[in-house]
Amino acid sequence: MASGLSLRAVVVGATGATGQCLVGELLKAKTFEKVVVIGRRKMLVPEMYGLDQEALEKSNRFEQHIVNFDELNEENGKAHFEGADVFFCCLGTTKAIASRLPGDWKENFRKVDYHLVVNLSRYAKSAGVKHVSVVSSMGANESSMFFYLRSKGESDRDVVACEFDRASIYRPGSLCRYGTSGLAHFVTQFIGLRTEKLAQAMRAESENFALDSSKFNKVEYLASSHIYALISADEAKAGPVAEAQGSDAAASAESSVTTNNQVEAKTEEPAAGAAASEGETKTEETEKMSGEKTAIEETTEETPEAKEGEEETTEETPAAKTEETPEAKEGEEETTEETPAAKTEETPEAKEGEEE
Repeated sequence: MASGLSLRAVVVGATGATGQCLVGELLKAKTFEKVVVIGRRKMLVPEMYGLDQEALEKSNRFEQHIVNFDELNEENGKAHFEGADVFFCCLGTTKAIASRLPGDWKENFRKVDYHLVVNLSRYAKSAGVKHVSVVSSMGANESSMFFYLRSKGESDRDVVACEFDRASIYRPGSLCRYGTSGLAHFVTQFIGLRTEKLAQAMRAESENFALDSSKFNKVEYLASSHIYALISADEAKAGPVAEAQGSDAAASAESSVTTNNQVEAKTEEPAAGAAASEGETKTEETEKMSGEKTAIEETTEETPEAKEGEEETTEETPAAKTEETPEAKEGEEETTEETPAAKTEETPEAKEGEEE
């Protein structure tokens, strides 16, 4: 898709199959800042374009001018084209529709497919529009023996005579109309051109001309082969852009994930360090408490023995002194011998308990 464009378009025939798709195509494109529809009644943009028509109309990017075409003239007609860059004409009727109107069906037919197309083109040219894009028909020829093809040929001729900077006359074969069903749809979807694809080609060609008008002829008649070439070129241009956008989005997402992982890792490291430090502190405290408890237990167990030894020494000494003198002396000697031994054996244990 072309970039850097801010085009303004006027569409006539927007209630038809091709016109509906064309309006959706233009509004979906970022290259058209303004789309104006001129018609007898309002049209609805096809749902397949995924657009909020109400929001677009409120923003004034999309306008619908309801008019009586019989009352238009060059003065009030050209007012609808002021400031436009391109005029898309998708007008066309059929014998069946023309026959339902009062009067001769041929005159009714020419009123739309010739007079209205040519007059609106003249109003657009008078308003300064540089590019006109008209949907005609395959086989259109002003010299044709067939009324339909002759009328189309005459219309094409007089539109070209308006001397636009660029006149694009589309002459597709059978069209597979958007929203149709039944046998006609079944047949035309295989041998005809889909109306949404024709709309795509018209949008793409107008963008190409706006980008570099020097590459284009003043007048060009575009058959089905030219139309398909425009579609292929437009899709080829859109492909790399979409792929690049997808790659940028993937890279951005990957970068975001990496950043988040790094932040999480940095957050977890201090937490793990703090947990380890806390664990070490708790281990040291536990070991210290365990050591103190062991020392207390050992002191508690040994102290009674030391006291018992002291009590025995205290009890024996008085008993020895109450006996007769000779025996007392012997008792004293025995006591003297026993006491050092008792003291020698018990004192280290008492001291060891005290040290611990």
